[in-house]
Amino acid sequence: MPEKPLRDDQEAARLLRDVQAGAPGAWDALVDRYERLVLAVPRQMGLSGADMEEVFQATWLALFEQIQLIRQPGALGSWIITTAQRQCWRVQRRAQRRREQAGLEGAESLSAG
Repeated sequence: MPEKPLRDDQEAARLLRDVQAGAPGAWDALVDRYERLVLAVPRQMGLSGADMEEVFQATWLALFEQIQLIRQPGALGSWIITTAQRQCWRVQRRAQRRREQAGLEGAESLSAG
């Protein structure tokens, strides 16, 4: 797999610095640059619809909360992927708990009848 051109790494570093400094429009530019990457993770993990949107929003919220801690711009893409994966797992676990709870409630109603 070919490496990103240096220009892309320099652009990512500049963008990260701009966001950390609170430059106008920098956050929107960051989202524009990485939104497809964020959405690719839940899509690849089999999520769709509202679950994908939830992962998308939660990933950006986590980045917003942690942006000042990121020191290596080259690691931003990996950070985003890892965070989106963790958000997917959280959504999947919650859905599994709901299914299990619904199954328990259904079993209780059958045994009560």
